[in-house]
Amino acid sequence: MEHFEKAPITEAVIDIRVEPSPGLRLPDLEKLHPLISSAYPQKRAHRAWEGILGTREDSVSMASKDHGVAWYSFWSADQRQVVAFRQDGFSFSRLRPYTRWEEFEPEAKRLWDIYARETKPLFVTRLALRYINVIDIPSQSFDMNEYFTQPPQAPKGAPRSVMENFLSRIRLRLPESDASATVTHALAPKTDKSVNITPILLDIDIFREVRSDRVYDASHWTGIASLRDIKNAIFESSLTERAKELIR
Repeated sequence: MEHFEKAPITEAVIDIRVEPSPGLRLPDLEKLHPLISSAYPQKRAHRAWEGILGTREDSVSMASKDHGVAWYSFWSADQRQVVAFRQDGFSFSRLRPYTRWEEFEPEAKRLWDIYARETKPLFVTRLALRYINVIDIPSQSFDMNEYFTQPPQAPKGAPRSVMENFLSRIRLRLPESDASATVTHALAPKTDKSVNITPILLDIDIFREVRSDRVYDASHWTGIASLRDIKNAIFESSLTERAKELIR
């Protein structure tokens, strides 16, 4: 893949799902923090909520139920890296500015080894890699086809119009690699700095279902690297030359 000096990555995520040990409890996850607190000093607890819809003959009611703390995330002091420990798995994120895979992947592996050693999952069940990109188009009025190879479009024959918002999501099954991909295009939120810019989201989520009791097996990381190859191919094939010029 071509190296882009202005890579538009806002977040990169490695996610590993597991079948947990029957004895694993939420406090066990919180106890992992001292093992990584020098690099990830900030702890956040995340609660699980359930929406409850009630209906009567002449009314509809909505309520929410708090199921308490469900998982923990631990943040670096600069807020650019975050690791999440859950009963059903682990994830590691690098926020903007993204650096290099050669820095991102080893740190994910280091943290995974801590999680796996301490929680002793029974099986690894899913490997995933997600890259969220925001490409800043330097215009408020433009043809999407100039920047994206498969952009959302108004129906042919529709009255002349201006697209004000959009969300396009496709799910791809990739039989040759035994993986799946979800590719999302959307209009990203504007910031104060984007008065004359249109930010476009390109979100690529690649995953593979597995079932392995060899939780430390190096093949998991070979598998994640292969997901990266798929992600790179989808990313490059989604952009036209004009879009690539913006991030070179």
